[in-house]
Amino acid sequence: MGLPNRRAPLRAAALVVVAAIVAPALAESPSPPDAALADALEQLAPRIATPLRTEITEAVGAAAAEHGIDPLLLLAMIERESQFRPAVRGAGGGIGLLQVRPIMAREVGVSRPTRALLRDPGANIALA
Repeated sequence: MGLPNRRAPLRAAALVVVAAIVAPALAESPSPPDAALADALEQLAPRIATPLRTEITEAVGAAAAEHGIDPLLLLAMIERESQFRPAVRGAGGGIGLLQVRPIMAREVGVSRPTRALLRDPGANIALA
């Protein structure tokens, strides 16, 4: 049995803070969910390019609907894991927005998870 992960409470707290930042934007927005999600993403990552913002918004919306989870949670996870940088590689071997590891991609049926695939925002979010 390994040592407890001392960073887990900090990660959980970071997710709560990020969700608290974007939740008011979604609650106050009379616009459709995709537009509210795009507004929340704009607040979290104002410097990312519009095509990437659109791709992330669509992928997060689809994944949240497919798995029945709050899209804000996915945005918070992306903020924490990669700060919305699709090409980032973590120390633990994770790649992309949600730090998907190649072995995890294999476990869900991707026979050859290339770096290019794991850096693709849509594919990365769908695999996570």
